[in-house]
Amino acid sequence: MTLHNSISWITNMKNLLYTLIFTLLLGSCSKEVKPIEITAEDYHAAVDRLTNIMVHDIFSPPVASRIYAYSNVAAYEIIAANNANLNSFSHTYKGFSSIPKADSTKQVNYRLAALIAQMEIGKQLIFSEKEINMYRDSLYNVWT
Repeated sequence: MTLHNSISWITNMKNLLYTLIFTLLLGSCSKEVKPIEITAEDYHAAVDRLTNIMVHDIFSPPVASRIYAYSNVAAYEIIAANNANLNSFSHTYKGFSSIPKADSTKQVNYRLAALIAQMEIGKQLIFSEKEINMYRDSLYNVWT
């Protein structure tokens, strides 16, 4: 094989490699983006996980009930913000301020936001935050 043939062969292989990479990148860009579907089971699983962590952290029943209340009220308020049939607690209880409104120019998945709020508020009220983070991260892996 002459030097000219070797250079030509290498150039052809490089061009083939670039074409292959470009094709793979182009093919990966056409992946359909599906919205994340959140069901009642997702909420139940998050509450179950929070319950297991509270048992592990040995919270008293009054403290556990506050953790349930605060984390679930956070989720409810986000759902109520997008549902005219649900009333915010800000209309019912004095001193209970309403949550900020979502940016109307952006698409918001309120069920997903509610689930994340439920987990984040629960995380702030328990000792084993790492456990909630691991659970949340496992959900992120499923959703992506």
